[in-house]
Amino acid sequence: MKNITWKREELILALDLYFHLEYGQIDGRHPKVHEISNLLTRLNEEYGIERSVNSIPLKLANFKRFDPLYGGKGMKAGSKLEEQIWNEFSNNKNNLKETADKIRLRIHRENVQKEKKICLMVGTDWEI
Repeated sequence: MKNITWKREELILALDLYFHLEYGQIDGRHPKVHEISNLLTRLNEEYGIERSVNSIPLKLANFKRFDPLYGGKGMKAGSKLEEQIWNEFSNNKNNLKETADKIRLRIHRENVQKEKKICLMVGTDWEI
């Protein structure tokens, strides 16, 4: 599978998750990892990009290399954008949460609009 560069919004959501999981919880079995995988896939739906549950822990491990509280080294590879996101938000978690929440809300609204359009196209009544 081709390695698709992660976008800023994706990394913000990933970093927000990073700060909500304990180090031992960063794996593909955790429900929050599944949740963000689905969210990022919806974000990238129009581009045909899927962020699998296996890709999320790898991305989170990239943040470990910047984390002074992590006892290990983290992964060596990573992008400059990851470092920029870390520097921008790691010391301002309230701003990170607000930004991540805005991204989540936008993704949700866009998906609701898509569902409404599909219902209109097939002649189904839309009810919330």
